[in-house]
Amino acid sequence: MNIYIDFDGTLFDTSRFYNDFINLCKSYNINESKVYNLRNKSNTLFSLDKLALDIKNKYNLDESFIGEVNKLYSSKYLYDDVIPFLNKYYKDNNLYILSYGENNYQLKKIKCCNFTKYFKDIIITTNKGKENIDYENSLFIDNNPKEIENLSKAGATKIIRIKRKDDSHFSLICLIPVKEYFALTDIDML
Repeated sequence: MNIYIDFDGTLFDTSRFYNDFINLCKSYNINESKVYNLRNKSNTLFSLDKLALDIKNKYNLDESFIGEVNKLYSSKYLYDDVIPFLNKYYKDNNLYILSYGENNYQLKKIKCCNFTKYFKDIIITTNKGKENIDYENSLFIDNNPKEIENLSKAGATKIIRIKRKDDSHFSLICLIPVKEYFALTDIDML
């Protein structure tokens, strides 16, 4: 079976990653509202690297700030259930990462996780539902109700929602009826 798995909030604890970035900024006396103001001024897809560069330039920080940002990228942000799930299913299925976001930023986070051996391919898109995928005969695992709606509109009928308690999408209502799980290892549909 082809299984397409979202990255942010499904495999990777993006909320904790971003909170660590905010804490790093605070250590340079840049409060959260200043970070959000710079982030909201950007008209492009979010990239932590671009935001870090904007912060460095605006607040005249030296290169050590960028070095500290780069130290944030690591596998420590994978959820605990990811590797057990991948070990269980990658041999008998074709696993793919299907991620929404800015290409270079997403690839940098994915590669730092050192788990690409489990995946047949990595697809990074700016619009889930527009890829050349067999939506009707594949399984999709995602955490974001908006992306689940896009997948459903594209023809996906087998969709699982992962609800992570600290994820920014946790309390959002999914208008598409899907099975919901709180951990990848709890999935019983495969």
